Amino acid sequence: LGGAGQINLDTGSSPLYTAGGGMGIWWTNHISSRLEARWQGYKERVYDGKDYISRGMNDTVFMATVGFIL
Repeated sequence: LGGAGQINLDTGSSPLYTAGGGMGIWWTNHISSRLEARWQGYKERVYDGKDYISRGMNDTVFMATVGFIL
C-alpha cells in the first residue's frame, strides 16, 4: 500500500503520505485471517501560546482480522 493526498486541518491543509503492507492466510474454505500495518504522516501547525509551530505527525496502525464465508 502506498499513497499520497491532502489532509484538511483547522489551521490549513497539509500533504499526507501513507504506506503499509499486510498478509492474508486462508485457513480453510470458510475462514481467513489478515495481519496489516499502516503508517500515515503529515505536518500540522499548533499554537504554543506565542506563535504557530509546525510539527510532524506519524500515525501507525496494526490490525488483525478474521473473515468468515458462509
